[in-house]
Amino acid sequence: MKEPFIYSRAVDREDLTFQFNQKRGSATRPDDLAFLVAPGGEAVTGKAIVYARKKDCDSIAQWLSAQDPGVAAPFHADLPIKQKEETLAAFSSGTVRILVCTTALSAGYDTAGVKNVVFYTVTPQLNAWVQIAGRGARNDGE
Repeated sequence: MKEPFIYSRAVDREDLTFQFNQKRGSATRPDDLAFLVAPGGEAVTGKAIVYARKKDCDSIAQWLSAQDPGVAAPFHADLPIKQKEETLAAFSSGTVRILVCTTALSAGYDTAGVKNVVFYTVTPQLNAWVQIAGRGARNDGE
């Protein structure tokens, strides 16, 4: 490497709390997200964005909605435009509480009430990870 890029800015955000959970086993599974829809009222509150690979978005949203009908919806490039529009409208209004999408959504998308940002698969760039996680900090000044 002749001229490596060195990222030297602080990534500390007072408005965010980071929590890291070790996955169980060697593969990530949708039930690793059970805390979002835990039975008995123990689920996290507020809206959540789950970032995942495009090929996983549909199955994750289906698994979450099987635990709590209608709670989640997928959002990715392969969906028809009308479905994308309906999904974003439902998420913005709170009809859908969990949006399962690719990180492409993080570019310029803002909506109130996002309390949790989950990386089902982690983006490899630290600065991108912090910027994307910032979706949870834009929370109506709370």
